[in-house]
Amino acid sequence: MLPNLLMVMALAATAGPVAKYPADSGIVDVTRPPYGAKGDGVADDTAAIQKALDDHPNAGAIIYLPDGIYRISETLRWPKGPHGGMEYKRTQLEGASREKTILKVADGTPGFGDAAKPKAVLWTGSAPAQRFSNAVRSLTIDTGTNAGAIGAQFMANNEGTVRDVTIRGNGPIGFDLGYTDENGPCLIRNVDVIGFTVGIDLRSAVNSVTMENARVAQQTECGIKNQGQVLNIRKLSSENKVPAIVNAKGPGVLTLIDAKLTGGAADKPAIVNQAPLFARNVTASGYAKAVENTLGPKPAPDGLTLEEFTALPAMQLFESSGKSLNLKVEEAPTVPDDHPDTWANVVKFGAGGNTYQKRNVKDDAPAFQKAIDSGATTIYVPRGFYVLHDTVTVRGKVRRIVFMGSQLVGGERIGDKPAFQIADGESQTVVLERMNETYGSKAKTWIEHATNRTLVVKNCIFGKFEGSGGRVFIEDVCGGPFLFRKQAVWARQLNQETEGTHVVNDGGSLWILGYKTERGGTLLETKNGGKTEVLGCFAYATTGVSKAPMFVVNESAFSTTMGEAHFGGNFPVLVRETRGGTTKELNRKDAPSRFGIGALIPLFVSGNK
Repeated sequence: MLPNLLMVMALAATAGPVAKYPADSGIVDVTRPPYGAKGDGVADDTAAIQKALDDHPNAGAIIYLPDGIYRISETLRWPKGPHGGMEYKRTQLEGASREKTILKVADGTPGFGDAAKPKAVLWTGSAPAQRFSNAVRSLTIDTGTNAGAIGAQFMANNEGTVRDVTIRGNGPIGFDLGYTDENGPCLIRNVDVIGFTVGIDLRSAVNSVTMENARVAQQTECGIKNQGQVLNIRKLSSENKVPAIVNAKGPGVLTLIDAKLTGGAADKPAIVNQAPLFARNVTASGYAKAVENTLGPKPAPDGLTLEEFTALPAMQLFESSGKSLNLKVEEAPTVPDDHPDTWANVVKFGAGGNTYQKRNVKDDAPAFQKAIDSGATTIYVPRGFYVLHDTVTVRGKVRRIVFMGSQLVGGERIGDKPAFQIADGESQTVVLERMNETYGSKAKTWIEHATNRTLVVKNCIFGKFEGSGGRVFIEDVCGGPFLFRKQAVWARQLNQETEGTHVVNDGGSLWILGYKTERGGTLLETKNGGKTEVLGCFAYATTGVSKAPMFVVNESAFSTTMGEAHFGGNFPVLVRETRGGTTKELNRKDAPSRFGIGALIPLFVSGNK
């Protein structure tokens, strides 16, 4: 029997629950000194959890709640940093499990009873859009019968997530993403909202939100109300008598695919639509019809199935089917969870010692490499500041690297070498999660992927990515530019803000659910027979935009939905397409307006007959 297996079996036989993370990973356990939360459903744990939050502003800290019922009597507020620009960011609240870690507001709790003066159980900051890397994971928020309780008011920018969370209760809004403007981009994944007047509420034309595997049920007004956002949803499940979605009149742009909207009332539509909408593979039951559309000249189809529908006419430059590419969607593979006591800590191999002020004193790359070559399958990087002057090669037995709120930079001596190189190894899949390349990094390329191994990157911020190997799965990533050469890529919530061409698909297959951009240069180029589908692009032109077209399609296939907001310039050409040696352009003047704040592409299609 293998030694690692013997160790795991021995650890599993010990008393008590298995820890989620190693003890020296830098997590902040709210049940331990100096906090002392009880989690017994009786004691009021508000002050203990709030102190744990307040002690770690802008620190990348995981504020960790072991399984238990934590009674809450006041709003839990994200910590504010010590000076301007530090507020309400890089904070993660995480439970041990969705089912057994519960934030509970007891019925009749003072301050949560007035629907006219609602108050949130959890509040994570407000505009401006600087709330980087906020996250809530693996817990339940239960507001009971309190009529004025909002489950969570969540804000994140560039990279941030709510994942594996249940919100249930009786107040005006369950999950409030519209309480402040400039929310997003962020990824909402595996979230259930049960009860409330409105399940999920979104507002404001800036920025965008991406959802996948969301469930709304038992609302009294509607499941989701979108009042301005670029909102991108895949695999929505609704169990309601009221409309599942209201896409209200205004600048909102809704992209909805693979949805099941059940339980409806015979006198109501499943979707009330008054703004740009693209819907595909949507089924409803119990309702009068799938969608009631009051926007534009295009009538809504009768019946309870939407194979593919655009509220405004699709656009094209060459002859096509007028339909989206409908590329095959794959789910990111998972790797087995190793017992935390078998994880390898880079610090124990000599990493650490740098600070932000003295960022080039020590090269941490050799310690990272030793940890990777130690034979462990999971590597972790505790909270801290690390400098890489050389390439770290991911190889051998490693299948997962977890960055625990740590910050990394490429040092002065890294030159043209990549910071991380994904190489051949024993596991077919490698997962990188919670990586944060911070400002001032000197690495020209952060990740080089040139192996046939599948790469999964999630909840990360980093620079340039170059790939020419196996499949790539991206979940909640801010970074780039990205160059994919003949790769199959699936991205959920991708944010790209560099100048110049942002993303290149060179002869591969690229599927994106939720693509947010800033700054000038072509947002996405598809060439050499590539196929690209973008389901929900938010183009935010915050600086002067060059004369480069927004999208370039060169002898390839492409489809997109897009809503723009421009305050520092705009793209005169939205799409430049070359087919059979002939080039045509979709100019801004030929596209509809997004409520006066930018251009709108309800659906553009090329290369799909």
